[in-house]
Amino acid sequence: MMDPDATMMNSKGEDIRLGYHTHYVVDGEKARIILAALVTPSEVMENQPVLDLLWRVRFRWKLWPRQFTESRARKPPLDSSGG
Repeated sequence: MMDPDATMMNSKGEDIRLGYHTHYVVDGEKARIILAALVTPSEVMENQPVLDLLWRVRFRWKLWPRQFTESRARKPPLDSSGG
């Protein structure tokens, strides 16, 4: 089964897989509450979704984030066969 919204993305080595990028804003306090989340095709550059999420958090929750951290340690999603 193929997801028509997934786009090709490079992973480590020469692998090319179908997948998405996930972006989210998490409260830095002890509770670690997710304040905003966004899923984009893998061809979308990282900087634009981040700006959109920061704008949403500022105006929806009236918060002014003091720190931004990026994590690239995520693995690409698995296909339906588990591979």
